[in-house]
Amino acid sequence: MFFPGVRTMNTKQNVGVGVVGAGKVGAHEHIPGAQKAGGEVLAVCDIDLQAAENAARRYQVARAVDSMQELLEMPGLDLVAICTGVHHKDLAIQALEAGKHVYLEKPPTRTRQEMMEVKAVADRCGKYVYAGSHHLYRENIRYVHDAIARGEFGELYAIDCLKLRR
Repeated sequence: MFFPGVRTMNTKQNVGVGVVGAGKVGAHEHIPGAQKAGGEVLAVCDIDLQAAENAARRYQVARAVDSMQELLEMPGLDLVAICTGVHHKDLAIQALEAGKHVYLEKPPTRTRQEMMEVKAVADRCGKYVYAGSHHLYRENIRYVHDAIARGEFGELYAIDCLKLRR
């Protein structure tokens, strides 16, 4: 989902948003979430142009592109929501260095070091970066994490999790 401060990042009425990744999370969560929050989704970007075109058509987004560079050169683009499966770091740095704010869908990066690199670039460029890993801070997740760290479950070779929504 999209973070609620979409209107506070600059003085213009609507924030211009580009969504990278036309899969389930990018297309069905972030595009409508940005629109609902008052953002103007300018384009959907995916290496699979057909997937980007389908998402753009479904959510009435004006453009679909298969090039990150083409997305970053769009007039009015303020923020890039990176919703690809993996390897967000390089895309985030590319967007930040192009002068865009960045939202990173979880997992934001593969390692803490990569996240620190992204943060350093954001600081240097004077841009915001937001990492959407909200479950890390839930009490039940912290409890399980700490129990694993204490070795309470022995040596783990796999973990299977289920999330229930009411």
